[in-house]
Amino acid sequence: MRLHVKIWLERDGGKAFGDGAADLLGRVERVGSLRGAAAEIGMSYSQAWRLVRGLEQRLGFELLSAQAGGPSGGTSRLTGRARLWLEAYGAFRSESQTLIVEAFGRHLGPLLETYDVAEPGRRGRGLPAGSGSAPSPGPAPEGGSRRA
Repeated sequence: MRLHVKIWLERDGGKAFGDGAADLLGRVERVGSLRGAAAEIGMSYSQAWRLVRGLEQRLGFELLSAQAGGPSGGTSRLTGRARLWLEAYGAFRSESQTLIVEAFGRHLGPLLETYDVAEPGRRGRGLPAGSGSAPSPGPAPEGGSRRA
């Protein structure tokens, strides 16, 4: 059994922000361009541009400042507010994951012989057994084993 947690924020019935958007913006900050960040995740530039514009509308503030042209093409950087948002979202996401993993271990872990916890933002990949990332749910049922 493996626990997967997906968290996103919505506004007016539409997705306003989630792990995918956070990943894209983090890549923009690292590589210095929306085009380069999109290429890293196999997304077209136009799709990434529409995504960012939609996020900006739903969040109510600009995420990127862009400079067009130049010898190596344009550049994009996160706005100051976007950097603060991304940092706060990361802290929220990490704390949420910790609380959910603890609740899972407390409530459902004792009923399972083994379980694993998927790492946030990594679809289909669980954390290695014994990595210390999942809480110890207590003693295993008699004759059973438990990995966390």
